[in-house]
Amino acid sequence: PEWPPERALYLSKLEQQIAGSGLSSRIRFAGARAKVPAIMNEATVLALPIIQEETFGTVALEALSAGLPVVTFASGGLPELVEDGVTGTVCAEPTVESLVSGIERYLLDPAVRARASKATLRRFADPASTYSRESFERNWSSLFQERF
Repeated sequence: PEWPPERALYLSKLEQQIAGSGLSSRIRFAGARAKVPAIMNEATVLALPIIQEETFGTVALEALSAGLPVVTFASGGLPELVEDGVTGTVCAEPTVESLVSGIERYLLDPAVRARASKATLRRFADPASTYSRESFERNWSSLFQERF
């Protein structure tokens, strides 16, 4: 897709910052893709630099369910999905520098990455968790019973 000028400029600055940090060989801007679960299983961290209001964050949810730490900005509902310092990093400021710092945290420290990954997987495996399959089924079943 063709990006609006302000987004294209932001992406360009982000790519320059990543190149300057020496991480270009480890970070890929994938764009739109099919087979998302397979891609998530091959990734190390998900960077989700959304600067506009994000109401739900399906991509973040997919990444977390695959055990990926998520680095994002405090936009819309994303801080509700990403537990800062536990399942990922919610950058306080929407800047390239804060995003790169968050990404480096997981790329450069395997122990931090492993803890975050375990926390995300635990969150989705716990039947009492809002994000578990069981909770999802209970909530949808309850909704249908109320409506029909």
